[in-house]
Amino acid sequence: MALLKVHLLLLLGVSVNSVVSLQKRIIGGHDCDDKERLYHVRLENNDGQRRFHCGASLIHPEWILTAAHCWKSETGWYNIAISKVHPRTAKQQNQVIRQPPVIYSSGQFHDIMLLRLRRPVTDVPPVQLPNCNNRLKV
Repeated sequence: MALLKVHLLLLLGVSVNSVVSLQKRIIGGHDCDDKERLYHVRLENNDGQRRFHCGASLIHPEWILTAAHCWKSETGWYNIAISKVHPRTAKQQNQVIRQPPVIYSSGQFHDIMLLRLRRPVTDVPPVQLPNCNNRLKV
């Protein structure tokens, strides 16, 4: 009986927490200006019945950076990169990703992935990456 109570509490906690957490992910945020964050990319995985979304960043005209868990490689799934998602008034561009991703791991799963686009995105500036000459101090 005690085990049943624990399972019920866990189920209730997870279901309530996941609904509440959706409301609390951004604290003190504000809308972006129409000239900011143009490098945002939406990665969509679709099998015709189910659809999942992830965020990504355009880091080069042909490359986007996202989380490795966002890739669906099973038969029937399509991975689509949608650029120009910001501002909302922009005409979005869709590209189906056909090349396998470059997933970075060194014995551990780091959840970092690069995806190469079929066509370069030439009318959106990529995100400004940090200068590697200015190393962070440990």
